[in-house]
Amino acid sequence: MTINVFISSTRHGEGKTTVALGLLAAFSRKIRKIGFIKPIGRATVDFAGQGIDQDVILMKEACAIPCYLKDMGPVATSGEFPVNFLSREGHRSVLERVEQAYERVAAGKDLVAIEGTGGATGGAAFGVSNAHLARRFGAKVLLVASGGVGQPIDEIVLNKSYYELNGVAVAGVILNKVFPNEMESVQSVVRRACDLIKVPLLGAVPHDPELSRPTMQDVQEELKGTVVQGEAELAKNSVSKILVGAMQAHNALEHLQGQIVLIVPGDRDDLVLAALASMYLAGRQDFGLNGVILTGNVPQSRKLRQILSRTTIPVIETEQDSFEVAARINNLSAKLTPRDTPRLERARELIRKHVDAAAVLTVLQEEGR
Repeated sequence: MTINVFISSTRHGEGKTTVALGLLAAFSRKIRKIGFIKPIGRATVDFAGQGIDQDVILMKEACAIPCYLKDMGPVATSGEFPVNFLSREGHRSVLERVEQAYERVAAGKDLVAIEGTGGATGGAAFGVSNAHLARRFGAKVLLVASGGVGQPIDEIVLNKSYYELNGVAVAGVILNKVFPNEMESVQSVVRRACDLIKVPLLGAVPHDPELSRPTMQDVQEELKGTVVQGEAELAKNSVSKILVGAMQAHNALEHLQGQIVLIVPGDRDDLVLAALASMYLAGRQDFGLNGVILTGNVPQSRKLRQILSRTTIPVIETEQDSFEVAARINNLSAKLTPRDTPRLERARELIRKHVDAAAVLTVLQEEGR
């Protein structure tokens, strides 16, 4: 009999994809045939003329899921409200596509992981909430919540209530992004709260800043900029600090600390050269240039292009102005990708160390829970 687990979260951005990635890696040591499906996602990647959620591609490649990609992500929206889902025909069409894809994914599998979108009510506006889908698949829910007390506990209780109202059992809670210095106290309080509502706390994962930082690849995709050079380093170099070059070069030197992404108009050779000099000529150990973004559609000089070409630093050109670029990067959420090997391994290791995968499997296999 196939074990169906619906991995949901209390709201968007809690890291359920990271948790799913780590759990499937752990499950694969005990279970041979595993499937994955994200019934309704966002069309962020084009695959053979169909929009696919990039989480689906990540799970297929990183976890070596032997399923057809379009079955793993049968429905993907453009980000706008899917008005066409509201009609009786549209609603029926969506459910048929999802259910048929699930049947193909689940064929011959011992376990199928189903990733929801947002919280229990996600999709309720067009009649296909996470709770509704979990019930149709006969799945138990693993609920991923942010690491904290107060609001996270309220959200756990609220989501559990909605799932149970729809006849779906919540098998357990996993806390994610807990501040390391609060791990013990947060686990203690949340475990007591979970005991009161009869749901086990199955793990608490510490916040890892590296997993939350976008890479230069994320930046390039967000800006839809042109990669001038350093393409091989795009997925490796993360954005931990940005510096907008709106000052004199000698004043900028005071701000060159840590691993920086420099955002400057394309004609500010002086700022880029000052940063390169600090990095390479001054031999500083406290500063590194993780990327350069040239803004305003101003072409860089031939001399600067020649100097940059001697480095492996990613350089991106965009028509947008420097402050718009900075704002978009500040609002950018990091997304794991199949080519981001170091962060994938980091995510798997975090889940392995802080979530008891054996206990999760036991709870999923229990009758009547």
